[in-house]
Amino acid sequence: MMNKKLTNRLIGKPFLLTLLLSLLVVAGIVVSAVFGLNKAATADDRQMLTVSMDSFVYETQLEKVEEIVDKHFDNYDYSQQGAMSGASQEISYSFAPDEIFDDTALNALRAELEKAFPDFEIRVSVSSERVVNAFPMSYLVRALIAGAVFCVLAFAYTSARHGLATGSAVSLGMWSAGALTFAVFALTRIPVTTSFTYVLFFALIVSAIASSFTFRKIGESYKSEADKELTVEDRTQKSVATKEILVFTVASAIALVLLGAIATHAMRMVALWSLIALGVSVFSAWIFAPSIFVPLKKLSDKKAANRARYDYKKEKKVKPAKQEKQEETADENASKEA
Repeated sequence: MMNKKLTNRLIGKPFLLTLLLSLLVVAGIVVSAVFGLNKAATADDRQMLTVSMDSFVYETQLEKVEEIVDKHFDNYDYSQQGAMSGASQEISYSFAPDEIFDDTALNALRAELEKAFPDFEIRVSVSSERVVNAFPMSYLVRALIAGAVFCVLAFAYTSARHGLATGSAVSLGMWSAGALTFAVFALTRIPVTTSFTYVLFFALIVSAIASSFTFRKIGESYKSEADKELTVEDRTQKSVATKEILVFTVASAIALVLLGAIATHAMRMVALWSLIALGVSVFSAWIFAPSIFVPLKKLSDKKAANRARYDYKKEKKVKPAKQEKQEETADENASKEA
């Protein structure tokens, strides 16, 4: 993590941060519009070699099956394990779309598997997968709408509890986390699949959680008598929850690494993408959200002060009129008595 001095310096430059992040997001949008996102191998046309087996073989002798397959076909791009319904399990090997499987090599593989596991039926099949649309527009639009709804709900909830300035900062931090994550993948050309939309949602969630640590401390600071004389900048910089965010980040990273270590190839890629999104989202929640909160809070306080001044002037104008009416009534009563 950065030192406190550098963190405060970054938080003190909200407009510069906003400009730089906006330029990155715009660049990512332009690149993705011109070249599209870089599709992963799993999003391309593929030739698949699938080995289906009994669940007992799958659970106890899977490594031996893999050794036999590697002996006959070792030029595959990746393998993916999967559980099927019932007692049947399988492992699939992905090859280039122009791969031609020789019948002699396939029969040799089947014969060796039958010899190694004479008491079990093991099937070897070859299939072609053709991708019609790797990134369906309707799918992406629905994901964007769902993300927008999530940000709006977070804004409404946070604003109701902590005020409009805090709600706006949290929501903008979430938006920047999702947009920056998209931009990083678009600009670096990291291969992605449609599962990338889950990573974008992960970025929104991480940003919301991480920023809540800081804004909870800011709320406590406004209730503290010791911090009564602090400016908005000083109060915000003092309340940045660096330690809490660091612990949350490390715990999340460990969980993603463990998930990637034991998961299938597809889940391993999602875990890797999520690690990148984690770093981007933490930066957004740790630096950008508190930074943008400062001008938002100043604007909110200025409007509140103007409203209070207007209400005070209005009250002063109404009060003499009431007093004059009371005095007229008193004079009338006095004249009647006379």
